[in-house]
Amino acid sequence: MKNFSPLVSIIMPTFNRGRIIERAINSILRQSYEIWELIIVDDCSTDNTTEVVSKFLDKRIQYKRLDKNSGACFARNVGIGIAKGEYITFLDSDNEFKNDKIEKQLNYILTHNIDMVCCRYLIQFQDNKLRPSPLFVYNSDVEMHRWLMINGEKGYVDTNTIFAKKRFVEDIGFDSSIPRWQDYEMVLRFSLKYNLGFQDEILVINHVQSDSISMQSDKLKQAVQMIYQKNQDCIESDPEVKKVWHYIIAKAEFKSENCDKKIIKQQYKCTKDSRCMLLYLLCAFGLRKTVLKIHEKK
Repeated sequence: MKNFSPLVSIIMPTFNRGRIIERAINSILRQSYEIWELIIVDDCSTDNTTEVVSKFLDKRIQYKRLDKNSGACFARNVGIGIAKGEYITFLDSDNEFKNDKIEKQLNYILTHNIDMVCCRYLIQFQDNKLRPSPLFVYNSDVEMHRWLMINGEKGYVDTNTIFAKKRFVEDIGFDSSIPRWQDYEMVLRFSLKYNLGFQDEILVINHVQSDSISMQSDKLKQAVQMIYQKNQDCIESDPEVKKVWHYIIAKAEFKSENCDKKIIKQQYKCTKDSRCMLLYLLCAFGLRKTVLKIHEKK
C-alpha cells in the first residue's frame, strides 16, 4: 500500500438530504486512506443541500448539481463519468463508511487480484435497532453469476459496499430504468465479464429513512420483474435458479400495495414451490396484511 497509493473516487448521489448529508461527508473525511476524491451529484434537490455541502472546504470534494431530477442511478452514472480515480466506490448520502473502509477494500482487491469487492454492512433502523447483512457463504465450485442468481434476495450486494476498478464499472454502468435492486443487477452483469469477490467484514452503516427507496414495495415488484425479464433465459434453463426466482417474484407480489394473488399462484404453477402456495393461501384467507405487519415488527 505504501508503494502504491492510487486515487479512489467516491460517488455520492443525493436528493433532499440536506438534514443528514453532513454525516456521510464526515465519514469520508475520517477515512484512514486519504488519497480520494468525493464527487457529490445533487439530483436537483429543493432543500438546503447546496448550502450544507458548501460548508466543506476540502479541495478533494466536488459538487455537481443536475438540472433535472433523474434518480440516484442516473446521478451515479454522471459521477462515474466525472471520476478520475483508478478505483471507485459509492456512498448514498444517508449512509456512512467506517473509518477504514476504503483502506481495507483497496488492500483486499489488490491482495486477491480481483476487479470488484463487496463487503458486509450494518443496517440501522429509525428505532436504532441494528441488523447486520448476512455472512457470505460462497461456494467456489459454483460459477459466480449463477451463485448471485441463486442468492438474489439475501442482501449480499449493496451499492455502498461496492469497491471496484473504475474502468470496469464505467464499462458496465447502472441501469437507471430499474427502480430498485440496481446495484444487484449491475453486479450481475459485472460478474459475467470481470472477477468479483466478497469481503466478510462490516465496513458500511446503512441508515433506513422513512422515504428510502428500500421501503417502497411496488418499486421492488417492478424491479424484480425487470431483472427477471433481462435474465429470463438464464433463469428458466436452470431448475434451481428458476425455483428461486419464481419465489422472489411471488414474494415481491405479496409485499406490494396492489397484490394480485393470481400472479402468486402462477409462480407456484411454474415450480410447484410450496413457499409460493403458502403466500397464495395467506392472500386467499385474508391474512396477508397481518403477516406483513408482524414481519415489520421484527
